[in-house]
Amino acid sequence: MKSLKLALAGLLLGAGCSSTGPSGLRPYDFQVIRLDSGRVGAITTAIDPQTHTIYWSWAAMRDSLVDIYLSRMAPGDTAPSPPVRVHPQRGLGNLHTQAPPQVRVGPDGTVYVLWSSRIPVPGRRFPASNLYLVRSTDQGQTFAPPCLVNDDAEGPPSSHTFHDLAIGREGIVYVSWIDARRLDAQRSAETHRHHHETSSAGPDIRVARSTDGCTFSPGVIVDSTSCPCCRTALTIDAQGGLYVAWRKVFPGNVRDIVVAVSRDRGQTFSQPVRVQTDGWVLDGCPHVGPSLAVDDRQQLHVAWYTGAPERTGIWYRRLSPQLRPVLAAQPLAQVLPIAQMRLAWDTYQMWAAWEAPTKGQVRLQVFSKTAFPDTTQALSFMGRNPALAAVDGWVVLAVETEQDVRAYIKRPAAKP
Repeated sequence: MKSLKLALAGLLLGAGCSSTGPSGLRPYDFQVIRLDSGRVGAITTAIDPQTHTIYWSWAAMRDSLVDIYLSRMAPGDTAPSPPVRVHPQRGLGNLHTQAPPQVRVGPDGTVYVLWSSRIPVPGRRFPASNLYLVRSTDQGQTFAPPCLVNDDAEGPPSSHTFHDLAIGREGIVYVSWIDARRLDAQRSAETHRHHHETSSAGPDIRVARSTDGCTFSPGVIVDSTSCPCCRTALTIDAQGGLYVAWRKVFPGNVRDIVVAVSRDRGQTFSQPVRVQTDGWVLDGCPHVGPSLAVDDRQQLHVAWYTGAPERTGIWYRRLSPQLRPVLAAQPLAQVLPIAQMRLAWDTYQMWAAWEAPTKGQVRLQVFSKTAFPDTTQALSFMGRNPALAAVDGWVVLAVETEQDVRAYIKRPAAKP
């Protein structure tokens, strides 16, 4: 497998709509790293808050088989490690930008990678899938055997995907996803049902948890009227509050973003709260889910896309721990085609990345927890489908392009 190594430090390929950006940032404050090339994509990233080691996970298709890979880079390294396939059996992955392999680091340094498989089903337009989780206790050099997350893998094939992953301070592993088992069971009796038509049988938003990093409880059904192909989002606050967000289908084919919270470690969830009444009517799934982050005040930050008339674009809002609006929703980018976005909290400030109107570019912006983003100061980077991580001044933006998957890295400013 061809692994592309470190590019020249400080070089930012295809970047820079402006010479300076947020808080005086400049394009050459970021280092660019190419991680892999070819038919690759769906990249995510994480930073170990203890060691500041950076991790990336992505999907790659070679010889018609899709596999999931991981690479890492410690603060003192000059190049990322060679990619490691996280599962022993080839072809267990899926290359889908709304269902990327999710990488996270636990409080003890354990590295987790979550992904969905792709299982073609004869006579069906859309494949089935299962969710797998692997863990590494040696910084991603080797991995334990994959563990199944969904508890119905031995039953009729169904879809379990559009997932997210969060690790609590106690090391509890949480997984959210869109689950079609009840909907598929109904479809088997009513084969005329349209893929995007809703019913009382789902698709469901499910959240499952594991206390040992491998054995999962049956997934809790949080909602049964989910948009079927928009990824879910998970985050955890300092008090252990577990937030999950998704695109819900309301009467009249209205598809808006909602959030629910669990205060008992994922055993029960509140009723979903609409982040904003956009009223986006769509007979289909837009393939664009929300992003969440929590700051040190326990405020929940939400970013999402809507195609509602006169509101089309990417929006941002802050909510209280009780899911009440703190301030009115603000646009990050208006009048866009469908675009992906991500948020990440970095100790004292929030970072936001989103796809720009210019094809093949991602914007990056930093702002305080009490301010609105000044998007005129955002930096531009070559890429699409952004992933974002930030810890202690380390900021990593991971993207895919037509040729590769790559990362832009900002290190903390040197102390005087």
